[in-house]
Amino acid sequence: MRYICPAGIIAPSLLLIFAGCQHLPPRPLNLPEIKLSLKERPVDVAPVRAYADALAIASAESVPTFDTSDGLNLNEGLAVALWYNPDLRIARIEMEQASAIAQTSGRWVDPELNVSGGRKEVTENTTESVTVGQGEGEKTYTWDVRKIARSWISIGSLSITVPVSGRLRVEKKLHQSEYYTHILRVAEAELFVLEEARNGWAHWSASQERIKLLDEYLALLGRFAQTAESLAKVGELPSSNARLFMIEQMRKEAERDRERANEAERRVSLLQTLGLLPDAAVELVPQLSIVYPPEVDILALDEHPTIKRVRAEYQSVEDRLKVELRKQYPDLTFSPTYTEEKDESSFVLGFGFPLPVWNANRQGIAEAAGARDIARAKFEMEYQRLIAEVAQARAALAGSRAQRTRLMESVVPVIDQQMSEVLALMNVGEVDILLLYETLTQMLETQKELLNAALAEALAVSRLAAVVASDATAISASVEVEH
Repeated sequence: MRYICPAGIIAPSLLLIFAGCQHLPPRPLNLPEIKLSLKERPVDVAPVRAYADALAIASAESVPTFDTSDGLNLNEGLAVALWYNPDLRIARIEMEQASAIAQTSGRWVDPELNVSGGRKEVTENTTESVTVGQGEGEKTYTWDVRKIARSWISIGSLSITVPVSGRLRVEKKLHQSEYYTHILRVAEAELFVLEEARNGWAHWSASQERIKLLDEYLALLGRFAQTAESLAKVGELPSSNARLFMIEQMRKEAERDRERANEAERRVSLLQTLGLLPDAAVELVPQLSIVYPPEVDILALDEHPTIKRVRAEYQSVEDRLKVELRKQYPDLTFSPTYTEEKDESSFVLGFGFPLPVWNANRQGIAEAAGARDIARAKFEMEYQRLIAEVAQARAALAGSRAQRTRLMESVVPVIDQQMSEVLALMNVGEVDILLLYETLTQMLETQKELLNAALAEALAVSRLAAVVASDATAISASVEVEH
């Protein structure tokens, strides 16, 4: 009897399986190494320079060459944020994951090998007889005999699913559209990071300027406080009037302390947006950037990354619905089976497919159809929201620009003239302490209002640049991800 052991089939099969399997080494988290890499994160690297060059091309102003030896200015900081911002880095890794999924999708289901073996027992009932005596005395005795026969059986089958429904093709198209959606999400996130970095830089720079204004004001106030105190000592000024300068000085010193704390907090927040640690060895250069983006027709917003992203998401949902519809149609499964018993062998070819009678993937189709309606509503909402944001940003920019212009052209000259006249009177010995005090406070408040107007204008410019996507054509969402 010829016998094939199942192990003779299993062993080569296991070798084939292991040869086709992937083996990825573990990557445990090394906290000390992570801390060191964050602390020593360099800003002058090739990807940052590439982003700086791209932003320089899109900028309407003359941007100097990337050079951090004199500190990190706004344009250089934007390039650093585009590379090191934590949210952007995660978005790019997710994009790479979507790319890997798209490249490996659309493959046939692995064939399934089934091997079994065993021993078969067969019971046979036979009759045996024996004859005793001779002649007339001869007798035959008969009885039943039960015999058990045993034999080995080997069975091997291979199941192969042939995707005749076309489901794999539409699944591959789905994953490709999802990958494209991730690319657009990165491009959209880059615009948001640029806006966040510009706003953070503007707020921090404004804090620096407020501290400078308060320092200059306190220095000037100290000089006049000494003059008022001298006049009070000789009886030419009531002590209560001289005390106004001392009160104002203490109040403004407290305000400066608060502003220094705000400046430190905003610097840490800005460094976090740039992807750097709070104690990073980098010097930031204050700058309030007011560079107006080019005029963009609202009807031209079709190419905005947000609109392109929601349109791509809608296409992905359409492709998802096609996949769910394809799941209604059956794929053929071929199952060739080989059986061997004793000296007999047989080969049987079977095939099967599911019948879409009860389930027919109705739930999956309903979910995908509903998701398509939601995606359409999201597209309409995002387009409407973007149009409204463009109008709001333009209105905010016009208002802040008008305020700053009015202060510069009307209020500041009057304050300067008032201060010049007061100082001229002091030079000839005529001192009006109350007028001097009021002029000083008005001067400081005007300077602060002018600074706030400049900050509001910078924020409005930053918002308008984001909603019109003035940098979208220059920045790239496919920069090589740092692993």
